[in-house]
Amino acid sequence: MDTLLARYLPDLGEDERGRLITLAEGSPGRALTLAQEEGLALATLVDEVLTALPDLPPTAGHDVADKLGRGDAAFSTFMDLLRAAIAAAVREAARGRADPEQARLASLRPLEAWGDVWQALTRLQHETEWFALDRRQAILSALALLAEPAQVLQ
Repeated sequence: MDTLLARYLPDLGEDERGRLITLAEGSPGRALTLAQEEGLALATLVDEVLTALPDLPPTAGHDVADKLGRGDAAFSTFMDLLRAAIAAAVREAARGRADPEQARLASLRPLEAWGDVWQALTRLQHETEWFALDRRQAILSALALLAEPAQVLQ
């Protein structure tokens, strides 16, 4: 897949192509879509948000919302990458193969609570897109959900 991406994305460096491959979970089409939708920058933003947990400052939420609230695809891509990163951290922690950052993130809540968070984020994204709700407010809600104390959601 690296050869394919090198052909279609010749301006990307090897490290960036590797990151795209990881983010796309081996799907060439998804990797190309992420490249077009600034997926690498959004993945970095996701990493920054998750690294700041559980002490994500409210001002950071507004900064993220400002960055994402303007682009049509940015909101969806960010939310997809956010949920994928959470799922990967929890999955790898449950398997005992988490890297240190994944283990730290997974330890912030009981594993079943992370499942509830993932579902709440999915519902928030779906409703925001379906009903054309304010994406900035949805981002603030998503980040508040992540920053709130661990609990099993209803």
